[in-house]
Amino acid sequence: MFYNFKCSVCKNDIQAEYQFIGELVSCPICDSAQIVPDPPLLVDSIFSGYKIVEIYASNHLWTSYKAVGEIEHPGQEVLLRIPSSFYLKNDFNPELFFNAVLRTGSLNLEGFPALVDRSITPGRTFFIYEFNHKAKTVSGFASKQVPISSLDSIKIVRRIACALNKAWEKENLIHQNLKPSNVRVDEDGNITIYEFGLSQSLIGNSMLLNKGFNIWDYRYMSPEFIQEGIASDQRCDIYALGGIFYLLLTGHHPYGTKAPEEVPESPLPDPREFNYEVPSNYISIIEKLMAKDINERFQSWNEVIEYINITCPESIAAPEAAGSDVQHINIAALSTGRFEPAGQLVGQFDEPVRKTGKRTGKFKKEKFTDTIARINRNLIPGINRQWKTSIKSPDADSQAVKYFFVAAAVILITFALVMIMLYSYYGTKKTIRPMEQAQREVPTVIAPASIPDQKAVQPGPKPLQTNKTAPSQKRSTLKEISDFYDSNPAINLSEAYRRLDTLKSEAIRIEDVKLVQDINEKQHAMDLFKKEKVSAVIEKLKKETSQLVKDGNLLDACEKIESYTGEYADESANERRLLSASLKKSVSDEKSTLLKTDIESCMSSGNFEEAEKIANAFKGSTEDETFKRRQMLLNQVEDRKTKFTREVSPLYTEACENFLSGQPDAGIDKIKLFIANPETAPESKAYAKNLLENISAYKSISQVQSTLDEKLKQCDSAVKGDSSFLRTMLCLQEKSYEKAKDQIKRIKYHLGDSFMQVVLEREAETVFVSLLAKYELTFNPGKTEQFLLELTQKKIQPANAVALVNATSQYNEKYKATSFVNKHENIIEAVRKFCKRAGAEDTAVKAANSVTVTPDDPQGGTDLIQKSLSDKTNAMSIFLKQGTYQTNRLREFSMNQNGTKMTGEPGTVIKNNLSVTGKDIIVSGINFEGVVSCTDNSKNILFRNCMFKSDLTKIHNSSAVTFQNCLFKGLLVENSSTITLNHCTILASPNAPDKTAALWIKGDSDVEINNSIIYGEGYGIAFTHPDNLKNRKINNTLWYGDEALCVVINNNKIDDKEKIEADKKTKLSKYFKIRSNIHSPPQFVDDKKGIWRLVKGVAGTKKADDGKDCGMVFEE
Repeated sequence: MFYNFKCSVCKNDIQAEYQFIGELVSCPICDSAQIVPDPPLLVDSIFSGYKIVEIYASNHLWTSYKAVGEIEHPGQEVLLRIPSSFYLKNDFNPELFFNAVLRTGSLNLEGFPALVDRSITPGRTFFIYEFNHKAKTVSGFASKQVPISSLDSIKIVRRIACALNKAWEKENLIHQNLKPSNVRVDEDGNITIYEFGLSQSLIGNSMLLNKGFNIWDYRYMSPEFIQEGIASDQRCDIYALGGIFYLLLTGHHPYGTKAPEEVPESPLPDPREFNYEVPSNYISIIEKLMAKDINERFQSWNEVIEYINITCPESIAAPEAAGSDVQHINIAALSTGRFEPAGQLVGQFDEPVRKTGKRTGKFKKEKFTDTIARINRNLIPGINRQWKTSIKSPDADSQAVKYFFVAAAVILITFALVMIMLYSYYGTKKTIRPMEQAQREVPTVIAPASIPDQKAVQPGPKPLQTNKTAPSQKRSTLKEISDFYDSNPAINLSEAYRRLDTLKSEAIRIEDVKLVQDINEKQHAMDLFKKEKVSAVIEKLKKETSQLVKDGNLLDACEKIESYTGEYADESANERRLLSASLKKSVSDEKSTLLKTDIESCMSSGNFEEAEKIANAFKGSTEDETFKRRQMLLNQVEDRKTKFTREVSPLYTEACENFLSGQPDAGIDKIKLFIANPETAPESKAYAKNLLENISAYKSISQVQSTLDEKLKQCDSAVKGDSSFLRTMLCLQEKSYEKAKDQIKRIKYHLGDSFMQVVLEREAETVFVSLLAKYELTFNPGKTEQFLLELTQKKIQPANAVALVNATSQYNEKYKATSFVNKHENIIEAVRKFCKRAGAEDTAVKAANSVTVTPDDPQGGTDLIQKSLSDKTNAMSIFLKQGTYQTNRLREFSMNQNGTKMTGEPGTVIKNNLSVTGKDIIVSGINFEGVVSCTDNSKNILFRNCMFKSDLTKIHNSSAVTFQNCLFKGLLVENSSTITLNHCTILASPNAPDKTAALWIKGDSDVEINNSIIYGEGYGIAFTHPDNLKNRKINNTLWYGDEALCVVINNNKIDDKEKIEADKKTKLSKYFKIRSNIHSPPQFVDDKKGIWRLVKGVAGTKKADDGKDCGMVFEE
């Protein structure tokens, strides 16, 4: 089948097979390179719960639609963005870009649209943003005869700078693709910035760029970005903001007629060529924003905002409720071009309503195949060069328009010359009208002098012409002002400049172009003179205040500078304010330096709370300065605290593990070496010394024969500082777990978190043994087979059986997140069966709020599932009968109710996505064919006997998530804690590119894997934070990757330099805490048929610590 679209060069209709959508093809008519666009969604159609209103824009990255929520967010106007097939086909790792979209869509900052919905399911990927239909893109100001006022322009620019500055301070992100089409403004001057922070993963993607991918507009790219591809800090966005300011003031793009390679060396056209009324201080802002040399540009957003505040105080004024300048921005006539013009080769859609068979070129179709586009691989190198040089092909429509206007101009000029000649000939024979009458009239079209009463004809636009009625008067006024200025430039400069501005406004009104040019030249000369004299004033003030500055009297120096009343006082006002501001900044710097000394003293002793109090006590000269300085000091404290916890936390973790193994003093030598290391920070040494005292004191106090309370009383005298760690060990020794938990909470900066897990594990074991002993059942964790044998021979009274089965269920619910329960799940199930044989009914498990769902009614069944999952009043127990469950009305099931349980019979399949955001949730016995994710601080989640067949299962910002006997086709763990996998098989996604990983561990994540299989055709594991080896524990696991066992991720990219291959497995201890692992390729029974059980007798069989095979255990 064939798909019709328009060539973006010759505008003719061409065709391509559907299989070529997203491919680079050549136009059969003009031979230009084209990218076959995605077919547009139909207007009024429903897409994933949203009604399409119209196409908004299209480029190489995605197609955007204005839409309205129908099922999702009913009635809300949104912006739907669907990644293009061209991008998805050529970016083999779009996960980096998608992560950037999710991150920037949740900034929660003014000026940036929120991401309200999304789907990253393969084949149905889209993003939904907030959308203000009353706003329009700044690119609509281009080519307008009357741009918005200069005051409105500076206010908009300042708001953009403030928004980007907040994003930089909060997220340390830059835009890297700031251009008019990515900024929307409404009539109140409110701005919204789109595509923020999304270019980082695209700029460095050479494979994508080599295919011709381009979303950047060279007219707003800094010189270093164009020439070297460098856009690494705020200064590239500062340059782009200068271009937007230029557009707002003039209605023209900067360098609009230049080729990309000419831009870095070309001077910026004077904005007054397009708008005579641009103030000189605005021009200086543009020049500093768009300086060619990156070091001469503003260096930060704070500098930009501060400079605008000082030189243009009118930009700070808040708009009133009614009648403000910004409220009157005329955006009604702005265009909203669908297709971005700068160097884009995307094929254009046919208009859905106005279809026509006309062609703009002269090509005549001879046969059907003449309009079929074909893939031409030889185009790719040439296209890549075209992005760099912006070689533009001719546009038939635009050239025809150009020819028309050129011809019209020639005719008008000829007509004007003829009229002048006629006027000159007949004018000598007629009586000249009185001068007074001529001065009262402003002619628009020259009328014959013999008909004085005839009315002037009013054509459309007035032609630019010199005022002929009073040239001598205006010229004489200009000469008078020039003479006035020349008589005493020092005194008369400001007044002369003001008079010239008034005269220029009058010259513009009467359209005297020559007079305007003469005034501009005079003002330019005055600007140079003013700059020279103002510089002399500033140098003079610096010398006069130098002694005050040396003596530290900066405030007196500022007062002297601000109160200056000598020559050129008015002209130097802005520069004096800048100089005063820099000195005041020095005062703040001095204050902050003194505070930094106190803060450093507190941090060196490990007292970060006091350091934060000192930082919050800082007060600057203004509220804005106070906030910024406080934030800077607090960030320094937070960075130092983060580094401190990374250094000290491993010591506490190891001390906890040594205590658990019965050797609490095993790590003393290592702590002493840590203290002796000269590179160790002083605060880390202080806490290491305190830990050493706690461990040493435990050895003596623990051997004393006394009660726990008596031992705890000795702690304060045995340890000089904090004794919480010592108290915790003593409580654990006496099996007083609640007291141990209280003591752990007192250990600062979460250094005792590893102990909390020890407490839970010890408590789980002790409580279970005590529970069984109460019913005369003896359990030894080291002799599970003997216990199971005894259960077959024991008998129990029915009443006791009921009590035991309920107590066991309550115990399982409380400790389900511990590895002890996961390891002995078969024991707990055996106890339940033992009780049921005696006639007991597990009433605790059989919840009052339960529902059984069957697949007989697919739609009704899925509706019942979603209703049960979202029940806000009661936790539900959902049992799914064998079958397949799927609905097209929902993109995903949301499991957000705490305490929910969902169990499936063998063979139960759910094809929709599942999003888990609640707590205390159990899911078992289900095969998921959609994407499963745990997000939004979900906690205490248990998956049992599940298969995840989607491309990537995601655990993000979650804690205490356990997978027992599960299979994955790719697993991502990001910024999550206490993630446990036991008897799991983790394979790489079949749809992922080569050299991908099976398991991705990102951010500050805590993962423990036991008795499992990890295998990837590229890498077994890819991970960030290589120093956090204690947070990655892998035991009794068959672990292999064809390329390498593991690899480090640096800057969101796999770093092949930091990988460990199978023959270098001894180096794994550098990155992981490992025990008894096997490093060889797994041999499955039949991986093509999905039989992921290991072949009997191969590596990994019977190697788990419970005697079973590694990986997911399948029934024979």
